[in-house]
Amino acid sequence: MLILNRRVGETTVIGDREINVIVLAANRSRVSLGIEAGPDDPMSIINLRDGETTVIGDREITIIVLNTRRGRARLGIEADQDIPIFREELLAKPEQENDYVH
Repeated sequence: MLILNRRVGETTVIGDREINVIVLAANRSRVSLGIEAGPDDPMSIINLRDGETTVIGDREITIIVLNTRRGRARLGIEADQDIPIFREELLAKPEQENDYVH
């Protein structure tokens, strides 16, 4: 299981299909997640409490809310070893660095 601490507004990108999981709100023991499964699919919004789980796809990807507090969510993500999981800000970083190379 990969454990990530995410703030409201931060995105996690899962798999080659580029599933985006966005923390929309996190307070007390609840979190609202926006899940985009593809460019043609509308965003699904899921509200979960600490300890609750949601499954994306055919039981390939499981997201567990470990805890929430003050605008942050601690998420556990379980997926097959061949499914990559990235914090969105790390995917954007190499492009920004390339902009400064002359």
